[in-house]
Amino acid sequence: MSTEPAIIYDQQPRRMPEIPFEILDSILEEALMAMNPASLSSLALASRGLRIYANEARFSSLTPYKGHVGHDCDGTIRRLDALAKLMREGHSVPTIPGVGEFVTSFQLKVTGYATALQRVLNSKSIPFIFSNIFRPTRLYTPMRKPRKLTLSLHPFEWGYSSDVRSHWTMLDDDLRGEFANLLRYSDLNELHLRQIKDVPSSFLQGSKIRHLSFRGVSLHSSLVGEPEPIHLESLAIDHYIPFQDLVHLFCNSSLPLPQSFLYLTTASVQVNHAEDMDTLNAILANGISIERLGIILHYVGSSNAFTQWGAIQYQEHGNMREISISSSVFTPLAVAIHLLGDSIPQSLEQIEIARAHPYDRHSRTAEQVLNSHNVMLLATHLAQESFDNLKVLIVAFEMDVATRYIAEYDARDFEKQCRDYLVTQTPLSQRNCILQVHVGINEED
Repeated sequence: MSTEPAIIYDQQPRRMPEIPFEILDSILEEALMAMNPASLSSLALASRGLRIYANEARFSSLTPYKGHVGHDCDGTIRRLDALAKLMREGHSVPTIPGVGEFVTSFQLKVTGYATALQRVLNSKSIPFIFSNIFRPTRLYTPMRKPRKLTLSLHPFEWGYSSDVRSHWTMLDDDLRGEFANLLRYSDLNELHLRQIKDVPSSFLQGSKIRHLSFRGVSLHSSLVGEPEPIHLESLAIDHYIPFQDLVHLFCNSSLPLPQSFLYLTTASVQVNHAEDMDTLNAILANGISIERLGIILHYVGSSNAFTQWGAIQYQEHGNMREISISSSVFTPLAVAIHLLGDSIPQSLEQIEIARAHPYDRHSRTAEQVLNSHNVMLLATHLAQESFDNLKVLIVAFEMDVATRYIAEYDARDFEKQCRDYLVTQTPLSQRNCILQVHVGINEED
């Protein structure tokens, strides 16, 4: 008889340690981001639960065009047709969320001659896609807090006309109809429109849009129904939008309604002319809750004509926290300094000045590069007492370096050299102001 002790097996199944669902969700999200499309497709076949995770990774962001601006119009049509077909087939299983229910970002860019552009805009697949995205559903709810939903339309006509923007009526009737339904009945809350003129000013009425960006977009007045303000939280516009058009857009009225701009906390305005400064200051006067202001300068006038412009009217603006001014290569730094003015709000904590390529492409030392941007003008301006409360100054610029010299540059080390030089030239370090310098180095032949 064996004297070995009997082995008693535990018949009770061991339970895996419970992981909070939020942590498990984050782990799966990180893992899915590292998987290629073929692996995601295979994972979608493993189980219903994993299919939802895989489809969320595959279909959350859709860009049915190729290249940076979508030149291949015929290819774009094929991709739109394939996407519409996939959405139709996804409805064949009523208990499983369809493809459109996972979409949180849809971006369409189209560039081509008028006939090719019109073929894309006449595609019946676009209205169908619009009718199937961003809609609330009982089958699928994002595990995390609601994410921003983005729609970007970029029709742009290749040609020789001085105004190459597409007219609103170029959009197919069905497309405009489903676009209106998308705005009114979906959860879309962020909208980017590019290069479309004569958009009806009332087109956002009844929508949930909170974040709006226009580039090359103009509006025509179409006040429909009772005045009803939309509550935008962020707005980005260029010189095509005067303030009166914004009033029509925000309020569906000829006059600003009380509190119509109250929810606006972030604003960005492109400034080309003095009239654009009028628009900017009118936005500030009505948007008393604005905390972050961005200005994009494209000034191409004479060397001192900008001195006739008004400065930013924000001295009494008690909520302003940050301001950034970025300028093109043709815009002197003196323009940005003029717009800043001599007195800033007490609440302003951060200023960022961003510059494009310098004129002097042969500058190689930190001092030479900064002087090519006339950064010392900024240092002199900020020495005024009204800037004593500034907590952060960010100076960002790009420089072109010839290929034969590129090996000599380490971006982080060069940033430190620039910062050290600026510290010696400005009083900011004595005021406990944090100085940051960001340098973009571009290689050129």
